[in-house]
Amino acid sequence: MHEPARSIMTPQRRRAAMRLGNALAPLYRLDPNIRLRVVRMFLLVAQEGGLTVGELAERIGVWKTLASRYLSDLGTVDRHGKPGLGLIMMVQRVYGDRREKHVYLTEQGLDIIDQIEVALTEPRPRRRF
Repeated sequence: MHEPARSIMTPQRRRAAMRLGNALAPLYRLDPNIRLRVVRMFLLVAQEGGLTVGELAERIGVWKTLASRYLSDLGTVDRHGKPGLGLIMMVQRVYGDRREKHVYLTEQGLDIIDQIEVALTEPRPRRRF
């Protein structure tokens, strides 16, 4: 017979789950309906800023059109023409292929990353979400 999951949740596992929830909380405060794929795209831009839309699409494993949608949602204006989250900016190349846009975090995006870092490194995490 299997034990209920609650009985095998160690204090370390509970803290890990709480840290992850706290780390994602700043993004969910901005948009309670944010999709995990959009969160993954944001984190990829944070890790490897300056990649093109095509490179990001390849790294995350989606079509370029989907990557563009996710980036629009993270940018200043979402794909529906409504205000976006303002976490990333796309910069057009000056030389070479001007159709290429490189993606970087904005100041607000950097602030969210700072909040995530604090949540992940707290010695005694508190429930915040």
